[in-house]
Amino acid sequence: MESVWAAFCVALERRIGHENVAIWFTRAVKLGSVEPGRVRLCAENRITSEWVHQAFLRDIRIAWEEVQGGPVEVRLSFDGELPEHGAVHPPPRAGRGASGLRREFTFENFVVGTGNELAHGLASAVADAPGVAYNPLFLHGGNGHGKTHLMHAIGNRLEQHRGGAVEYWPAQQFFDAMVEAFQERNIFDFCKRFSSEIDVLLLDNMQFIARGDRTQEIVCPLFEGMVRSGTQIILCADRPPKEIGTLALRLRSRFRQVAIAEVCAPDIETIVAILARKAEHLGTSTPADVLRASAQRTSSVPEAWGARNGWAARQAL
Repeated sequence: MESVWAAFCVALERRIGHENVAIWFTRAVKLGSVEPGRVRLCAENRITSEWVHQAFLRDIRIAWEEVQGGPVEVRLSFDGELPEHGAVHPPPRAGRGASGLRREFTFENFVVGTGNELAHGLASAVADAPGVAYNPLFLHGGNGHGKTHLMHAIGNRLEQHRGGAVEYWPAQQFFDAMVEAFQERNIFDFCKRFSSEIDVLLLDNMQFIARGDRTQEIVCPLFEGMVRSGTQIILCADRPPKEIGTLALRLRSRFRQVAIAEVCAPDIETIVAILARKAEHLGTSTPADVLRASAQRTSSVPEAWGARNGWAARQAL
């Protein structure tokens, strides 16, 4: 699909210009699925989806019709409204890049503020000495507050600088795979793999799991075996363990060294600093008053970035 997406971007660039394509169609909007006569695009958040739909839908449709050579129905939605593309089971780790990590999320480009100092400190400690202390590490916070950034930053540092075997899983898919292994009587091989073949396990979106006793009977011994073998476990959710259910609380009661840190909503100054860094990374400049106005709209960095991109698009048009 990469070649098809590249062809679409070339066709779209002829209609809306290079800067608009660079701003909106490199990260903010991605290809969800494509088939003859039908295309699904997925935006990073609701604000981005609404703006792109209003400003570019006609041009998007025409560009896709150029690529496919006929009428095309275009559907544009946002993350959370549609399932993530291609995420059923992560492929077995076959070298760097197969771990599911987002390479752009590093400690070097994470902006530390008053709301995330503790979480950043714990994450840095885990990245420097995995499996020694703070195992498991449980990060929680609202959408766009930076918890996913910290989780991937740990994995990237360990994989790239220490050569560790790292795997990222959405929690729902991990537990579905575990239940499937149990039902197919392959649970021993499943547990052996995660206890002996990987160094770091990242489980995201723990809030989506609400499992019964049978699942807890499997996962708790599995996690205990991983911790004993020195495997670092990092859990991430949009709420604290006490609000998720019995599984997270049971994990906390069984692990003495579990560390729980909230990634709080960033203040306006932190959001402004994050937006400025993202704009600098793109090689574009944005007036300080625009960054501040975008930051004042929401405590979610992705939504604030979407507001900033709206301003950039209006300037380009």
